[in-house]
Amino acid sequence: MLKTLAHEVQPGKHEGWWEQLNQWRVQHPSLALPEKPDFMSSPWIMRQMYHATEGKAVVVTDVGQAQMWAAQHYFFEKPNMHITSGGLGPMGYALPASIGVQYGRPDDEVWCVTGDGGFQMTIEELAVIREENLPIKIALVNNSYLGMVRQWQQLFFKERYSAVKMWNPDYVKLGEAYSIPTMRVTEVDGVLPALKWARETEGPAMIEFVVEPFENVFPMVPPGASLQETIESADEVAPKTALTAAAAGGSSGGV
Repeated sequence: MLKTLAHEVQPGKHEGWWEQLNQWRVQHPSLALPEKPDFMSSPWIMRQMYHATEGKAVVVTDVGQAQMWAAQHYFFEKPNMHITSGGLGPMGYALPASIGVQYGRPDDEVWCVTGDGGFQMTIEELAVIREENLPIKIALVNNSYLGMVRQWQQLFFKERYSAVKMWNPDYVKLGEAYSIPTMRVTEVDGVLPALKWARETEGPAMIEFVVEPFENVFPMVPPGASLQETIESADEVAPKTALTAAAAGGSSGGV
């Protein structure tokens, strides 16, 4: 019956709607990236990962900033390619979840995208990855902070930072301790070669990307605001927002 009905329906072009969308993209360029940033940028890393894998990898993300940057800058062109906990906020989700994804989809390229905070929650799962020789590739975004919480404290709590600074181990030595090939990237020009190295490495591999500690995710909706009040830069945060957040309790919404 659907095939019969399909012949009776004319495809809609919706030209006016596409024109409106393109206009909004110009007016709100918060997701735009320069051709090449001058600093280690997390969005740049996600975009380079997309290019390196040709968008064919299954990307398993932790929570917080890395999760959002992956969603924004790795273009998922097919269903079920972004495996995430959504808004539940379980720090440490990505590493064990990537193991399950690799077992469930053994023929797919699986990338675990995690931050230094979430990674340390379930770091012991590296033993499982090594023991089973799973070809999971780990992109560890190290900004030395609980990034999303730090961003909220910066924007909505007048930079009253509390319990967000991370004291990290040497992740290269840590990876090597689990017999997982690991490299550290601190320069923009090293991002794409590192991604290619990981993909060419047989079995598991890990890359520690040392990024800017105070890079923020935009766009975002302030606490207690509507979607119409979405902000696209720190300059748009009004002083009253901090007071509103404090009065509301200021939930971090993840890390």
